[in-house]
Amino acid sequence: MKMIILSSLICLLVVSPVLGQEKPSPEVEVFYQNAMSQINVRHVNWIKNIAKEANEKNLTIDEIGSKAAVYTSSQGFSKNEMEFLIGLAATLTKGDQKKQIAQLQSALDSLKKQKGKIMDAIAGLEDKRKPVTAVLLDSVRHISEKSKLLLTQINSNKSEHVKVVNRDTIKVIKTKNLNKQVTQAAIDAQVFQLKNDFDSLSETGEKISLRLQMYMDRHSKYISTISNIFKKFSDTSSAIIQNLK
Repeated sequence: MKMIILSSLICLLVVSPVLGQEKPSPEVEVFYQNAMSQINVRHVNWIKNIAKEANEKNLTIDEIGSKAAVYTSSQGFSKNEMEFLIGLAATLTKGDQKKQIAQLQSALDSLKKQKGKIMDAIAGLEDKRKPVTAVLLDSVRHISEKSKLLLTQINSNKSEHVKVVNRDTIKVIKTKNLNKQVTQAAIDAQVFQLKNDFDSLSETGEKISLRLQMYMDRHSKYISTISNIFKKFSDTSSAIIQNLK
């Protein structure tokens, strides 16, 4: 049985600090709120619908741009007005992106902690200096069952939001005569199970790490687009808003 140790390195490499990313200035938020409160309601609805679609389908900023091109063409708008709407849609979308990134990071943190518990449990079972009692084996079984429950929670939730696993929800068969030492066969079987659990957590962690990196890259491009559009139109926004009324 080979445990996927390298996955831990992948997690460390791809998960750069989210808080260190570039953030729009407060002026950009004021710019957004001002524009959304003044432009025509049909344009506001388009922005909200595109932002919803972008978050549901993980649209890139270029894909939003393509949809904006179709919409503005039907309205007879100029390129500047199209870019203006793209900026507003991107600003609305980025809020949910940050939530998704935080949820993915939370899932990774939970997986990392659980993998650490598994490694400690394996070390305890394989330590020949200490006898393995039925009490210890039952405790290790709880760790194994918690790992399975954690994976179920993560894989059943699209946002990877991890809830705290309640120990009372974990059912294991308790060994009778808890102070009795257990057989080597029972210990080996439990170690084998823990290594399988570790591999499953690692595989899930790799998938989430890759998804997180994709989300962070996409979010960075959104932030860059928003900032560029703000710089371009901060002095001429009144004229564009007037055309969008």
